[in-house]
Order: sequence, then C-alpha cells, then structure tokens
Amino acid sequence: MTEILAAPWTLQSDVWDTLTLGGKEWPGIASIVVTRANKWDEKKAKGTNQAERVYQGTDPASVKITLRFWNDAEQYQTLLSECLPIVEPEDEKKRKEPLDISHAVTQARKIGRVTIDSVSGPDDNGDQTWSFSIDATEYRAPTVVKGPTGKGGGGGTRKPNTDACAGWRIDHAYLLGEIRRIEGELAVARAGRAVAEQVQAWDGGSSYAKTNAYVQDLERKLLENTSNRDAVVQAMEANGCDVSPSGGGASEP
Repeated sequence: MTEILAAPWTLQSDVWDTLTLGGKEWPGIASIVVTRANKWDEKKAKGTNQAERVYQGTDPASVKITLRFWNDAEQYQTLLSECLPIVEPEDEKKRKEPLDISHAVTQARKIGRVTIDSVSGPDDNGDQTWSFSIDATEYRAPTVVKGPTGKGGGGGTRKPNTDACAGWRIDHAYLLGEIRRIEGELAVARAGRAVAEQVQAWDGGSSYAKTNAYVQDLERKLLENTSNRDAVVQAMEANGCDVSPSGGGASEP
C-alpha cells in the first residue's frame, strides 16, 4: 500500500492555524475554505436537447473563515475587544474598506484582500471550545471598462461603479505597495537563481529549475500588478482624479 504523505498543515500546523486579518493576528485556530468558480452562460439551440456553455469569467472567490478557541478568558476578551470590531457589521452608512488577509490557504489561492459579508458567533461547539465564523469575499481591484466608440459613444473610459476617485486612490496605493514588495522579492530570487545556475552541474539542475520557476511566477505577478496599476491610473486621469501623492496616491515606482 502506498504511504499517504502528511498534509502541509500537519507539517507546519502553526502556519496553517494562524490568521492575520485587518492588520491583526487573531487568537485561536483558524481554518479557511476558499471557493472560486467559473461563470458559464448556457445557450440552448432550438430543436435540440443540448446547450452550449460559453465561458463568462469568474466571480470573486468566497472565503469562509472559522476561528476556534478554548475556554480561555484572555483569548476571548482579546477577540471581542481587539479583533471583532475590525469585521463587525455596523449600521452606519459609510464605505467599507477591504481588509488585508494572510493565511496559508488564502496565499495558496492568491487572495490578499477581502470584504466582509457576515459574522456569526460565538458558538459553543460542545467540546469546551468556542468558535466565530466569518463569511468574506475576495476583493479585486477595479478594472477599466472601455466606453463604446463611434456615434453617440464618446469613447474614453469609465469605472463600473459610481464611487470614483476615493476608491481608485486606495487601489492605486495598494497596487504600488504590492509592486514594490514583489520587486524586492524578485531581486532576491534572481540573485538566488544566478547562484543556482552556477552550481547546477553538481545537483543536476534541480535547484535552478525551482528557483527559475519561482522567479517566473514573481515576474508574472509583477506584470499583472503593473497592468492593474496602469489601468487604475488611466481611469483616474480620464475622470479628473488626482494621481499625485497629495491626492492620496503615491509616486510611481
């Protein structure tokens, strides 16, 4: 019988148990389930029993968070006083900002920010543990929608919602931060690849192959974030938003 290897959360349980949300490390054991699905448009032809499925992209992923903790008064009070206010829904009608999230599962699924949908708990699990549940949704930077050209179209660009400059400035600053972070990580990775290239004759090239794949992944992320930043800048300029540091953004990297 083939031996089943230990899952990564068994090998590094501390990493897989820890959640950082909204800039705060939360107490207890965190478990997260991320679900991302394709969107399909099914078009059934007349006179047939079959339908053609046309790909329509993807919706933002759903992120279900469960935090479990023991009958620990200190942990419970920390959660109530310092963590819960970060995600607690409020009646005030004001813009809800996306929250940074860091967990092994969200990193694996390339999710860096979420918006909060609902919070439930505390729930008694019946085994001397309690839990809170948070339903969240992946946050994606807004994309620029090209306006129609030709008669009556006017061309140009527009944002698909009405909250223009303030939201774009937040996304602009976030993307600049991501670009700088990736550039720093990429510089280190490229240096490691250069070393691995020099020693590949001794290890059969295995180290070089891994570091090269890592470098290529970072380069892809850098290109993607740079493209998103440029799209946000174009939208801001088209709508008369200030892109300068004084306008809430940051200087170009």
